Amino acid sequence: MASDQIRLDHKIITEIVAVHPSGAVGIGVYDDKFIPGLSEISGIIHHAGAKAALQLHHGGREARDPLLKGLALGPSAIPSLVYGVPPKEMTKDDIKMIVGSFGQAAVRAREAGFDAVEIHGAHGYLLTQFLSALSNQRTDEYGGSFRNRARFVIEVIAEVRKNVGSDFPVLLRISAEA
Repeated sequence: MASDQIRLDHKIITEIVAVHPSGAVGIGVYDDKFIPGLSEISGIIHHAGAKAALQLHHGGREARDPLLKGLALGPSAIPSLVYGVPPKEMTKDDIKMIVGSFGQAAVRAREAGFDAVEIHGAHGYLLTQFLSALSNQRTDEYGGSFRNRARFVIEVIAEVRKNVGSDFPVLLRISAEA
């Protein structure tokens, strides 16, 4: 192999792709209008001989533009660690809507030719915010115990799986400490 050639490891996971405008940090997958552009990305990855996974994401209280416009959502109205502004605390209807957005985004990823999706649950973004007792101070079934704080993440995974079927790989990226 020539020194200027890059050897692919046969799988590429994209950067974060927003499942809903309230958590957008980069490109989106929250509307069918994004499918043609995403198809180009998966096609380029496939042309290079690799499998392609789309990383599904919601920034929660760390989504700068939605946060500064008053549109960002979070499990609780705890200010962003980076921007110092609180998001809107999610209602149960908001939770249902965002869970559904992850599922719809996964369908769009599959339609755009991706071979898998990776749910982004790391680095202090929305799924991590639900898991953390520091950013999730809810008193309903989505707060309190770790089991309750994990409910949102579990619902997102279940919705994605339901929408793409059992034959499509679904990955979860999560922050953890031993």
